[in-house]
Amino acid sequence: MRLRPPPRRPALRLCLLVILTAAAASLAAAPAPAGRAADPAAPVTPSVAYRAAVVLAKGQSVYVDPSQARVLNRKQADRIRGKIRRVGGAPYYVAVLPGNAASGDGEAQLKELTQLLDPIRKATIAVVTGGRLRAASTAIPYATAQRYADEAIAANDGAPLDVTISDFIGRVAKEQGRSESGGKGGVITGVVMSIVVFGGCGILFLRRRRRWRELGRLQPLVQADLGDLARELLTVPEPEAESVRQPLLRATHTLRGARGVEHLPRVAAQLAATRRALAVARATLAGEQPPPDRVPCFFDSRHGASTCDVEWAPTGGAAARVVPACAVDAQRLASGLPPAAREVEVEVGAGAEVGEGRLGPWFEGEPELSYYLAPDQRELLAGLPAGRKLRRSRWLP
Repeated sequence: MRLRPPPRRPALRLCLLVILTAAAASLAAAPAPAGRAADPAAPVTPSVAYRAAVVLAKGQSVYVDPSQARVLNRKQADRIRGKIRRVGGAPYYVAVLPGNAASGDGEAQLKELTQLLDPIRKATIAVVTGGRLRAASTAIPYATAQRYADEAIAANDGAPLDVTISDFIGRVAKEQGRSESGGKGGVITGVVMSIVVFGGCGILFLRRRRRWRELGRLQPLVQADLGDLARELLTVPEPEAESVRQPLLRATHTLRGARGVEHLPRVAAQLAATRRALAVARATLAGEQPPPDRVPCFFDSRHGASTCDVEWAPTGGAAARVVPACAVDAQRLASGLPPAAREVEVEVGAGAEVGEGRLGPWFEGEPELSYYLAPDQRELLAGLPAGRKLRRSRWLP
């Protein structure tokens, strides 16, 4: 089974933007404070940090609130953007926002921006509130970012704001370069030592490349499910949407940090929790009883929780077995029809490329599919292609 992995970043950004949109909807649906009547015609204004996050999540690196144009003008903002392009590395986000530095507005805005922008990837975020520069980073040690901000302020006392921010970005870039290159140096003082070091690095590289290749084959399936659930989230009103949003956000974080298929069972569990929360929310809105909490349908986890256990005999002579199934698949099996299993491209032979295989049920595909599509049902795959052991020495959980 071979699938062409699409770029990871747009799918994760889609989930982030959907979550930001849903968060704005929750602000609009929030009740009025006690003792004050709610005005249905009055619009709810998102926070300044939220507005900045929406702009920055679309690819901008510098956001200046319209009320802060005198603090950082357009030319100064362009100089900061140029500095960010030159240093490269992990993203830098700069926001100049209104607020009172003495009352702690800057810390609150920095925290909110970090929470909203962090699902995209590791980044460094700088916020200027009331003339005070505050910073946080997930690309270098967290406390180091604020220390570099304080050093840049002290070194550029009286200088324009763009000079101070550019100095801060340069300091973070140097630290990031040290972090990425740390531990890679060292002098190799012998032929034997060279063979050992390079041989070991070659083995590690091949293992890591195999893990990334296995993960890349499953990324289209996982990202498609993330996108589908993110779109379904938009159809659920507040406050019910909050219970769906949280497991979906956790799944997005987990996928971003995945380094191999062995990390996908956790993503599958979080997406199953998202589908469960979605079913409960819809039942609550319809005034119905929530469906029973059961394991996902064996044939296609997108069908949601199973409703019963049915006996199923795979094609190809494998032994019959009892599997959890949704109501639709149970009815199909009872009528003598094959289940509506999730289809993937099945490899036809060694060296087959994308588009050269046939579409078939996922359990006739490669064994890494089990990590995502049936992580807790390994025993049900005995005698099936997806139940084989992976080539590397690690069994499915």
